[in-house]
Amino acid sequence: MAEGRKLFVFDFDYTLVNDNADTWVGGTVGGGAVEKVKAEMSKWYHDWRDFVNKVLLQLHREGASRDDIVGHMRKLKIHREAMKALQAVRAAPDADAIIISDANSVFINTILQHCGVADVFSAVLTNPASFNNEGLMTVAWHHTHTCQLCAATPNMCKGTILREFLKNSAHLYTQVVYTGDGQNDLCALLQLRDTDVGVVRKGHGLEKALAKGTHDVKASVQIVDFLQDLCSVITSYC
Repeated sequence: MAEGRKLFVFDFDYTLVNDNADTWVGGTVGGGAVEKVKAEMSKWYHDWRDFVNKVLLQLHREGASRDDIVGHMRKLKIHREAMKALQAVRAAPDADAIIISDANSVFINTILQHCGVADVFSAVLTNPASFNNEGLMTVAWHHTHTCQLCAATPNMCKGTILREFLKNSAHLYTQVVYTGDGQNDLCALLQLRDTDVGVVRKGHGLEKALAKGTHDVKASVQIVDFLQDLCSVITSYC
């Protein structure tokens, strides 16, 4: 078993890209799909995957092809500070990187490949997505769980994903650096040890959840303006 390696874990939406890929796709044809689905669904926000699939179905009905969706997702770029941070991780000796995200495999892999950083990551752990023969894209759940802390995302507990990844890894990581912005990153942060680091986006849901002081976070936490300082913070751990 290799020792002395570092693991960099990144969320995707509002971490590597400065937007929500799930709602970004709504602009593929005319930009009205998201609002149309919101108007039609009652309590749509309680099942986000169902909402996303209904947006994708609406796009399909409006004539959006696979190429249209992929082409539109390529317009969503990894932001400058994140690109520099990923280049630092790529150059770091004895370091691996993964993504744990509640987006989906089509959106994330399309953007990573288009931005030239797919090779940085050894794994992209997210909701699986695919296109059928008619060009309709659908998104499945990553897994089901009973974690009360992650009840708002019944399709994914990031704490479970991180814990299982570390358990099954061929490497013994001496430090995990977890970077995220949302409240659904909290469970993953709680899996970290006192030798690990949480890099938390300033002004977003994860910082607000931590500010309540009700959770026992063992890792050191840095609150960071991702659009200004993410590269320097990540580089400091490379």
